[in-house]
Amino acid sequence: FSDIIMHNDNTKDTLIRFFNYMKWGKDEYVDLCFDHGRYVKAIFLNSLKVKSLPQQTRKKLIEYHKNVGQKYKLEQKNDILVGIGISKNKTHCEQKCSFSVLSNLGIDENW
Repeated sequence: FSDIIMHNDNTKDTLIRFFNYMKWGKDEYVDLCFDHGRYVKAIFLNSLKVKSLPQQTRKKLIEYHKNVGQKYKLEQKNDILVGIGISKNKTHCEQKCSFSVLSNLGIDENW
C-alpha cells in the first residue's frame, strides 16, 4: 500500500504545480505529429527560463533539444524542447510528456 502512495501516476499535476511554483505560467503541450496512430506531444521552455536554471540542467536540456529536435525537425528559435511524450492515447501521451519534462529538469515526480 505504501508503494502506491509513494508512486505518483499524475505527473501532469506535478508539472503544473512546479510551473506555478516557478511562475512559468501554464504548461502547454504542443502537437508535433500524429504518427502511425500515436500522438507525439512536446513541451518547450523559453530560452530565458532555461537560462535561469542551474548550468548542469541547462546543458542537459540543450543536448536533449538537439538530439530529439533533429528527429522531429524542430525549428523553434527561442524555445528549448524540455520533454516529449508518445502514446496512442492523448491523455497518456501528456502524462508521458510531463514525466519526461520532470525527469529532464531533475524534478522528482512526487514533488
